Amino acid sequence: MARLLRLLRDCRGLSAVEFAIMLPVTILMLGGLIDFGIAANQRTSLENGARAGAQVAMYRGLELEQIKASVIDATDLELVADDIDASEFYECDNAINVKVEADHQCTDGSGLGKYITVTASKSYEPIFTFLDFAIPTELKGSAVVRVP
Repeated sequence: MARLLRLLRDCRGLSAVEFAIMLPVTILMLGGLIDFGIAANQRTSLENGARAGAQVAMYRGLELEQIKASVIDATDLELVADDIDASEFYECDNAINVKVEADHQCTDGSGLGKYITVTASKSYEPIFTFLDFAIPTELKGSAVVRVP
């Protein structure tokens, strides 16, 4: 009986047991943080590329090939032309977020604005596949610019 009590009071090796319990949890948290950081970095790169494409659209209009080349050059990701899309739409100056046709006559004499949206997308494979629920598998970046 005394031997059992002495064994229960013995604290040697307790740190090793605590370390063994906490190590997997710490590795999972660190891995998730790294995975999330990589996804955020790639999304930021896509948005920067979309902004570069929008700048080209501002000066050259809806020139798809030039816009796509600009987006690809501006990102450090492996994009192909099919990952990039550009489209135009029109809005009256007095009605925000109300898309109209190009030949629409705006009420109260307000002007008709022409806009171009550039979107770049890329699929993302998380390092830890169990994090699919927390990290999107499709990353997108977009930019909208008003053109003359």
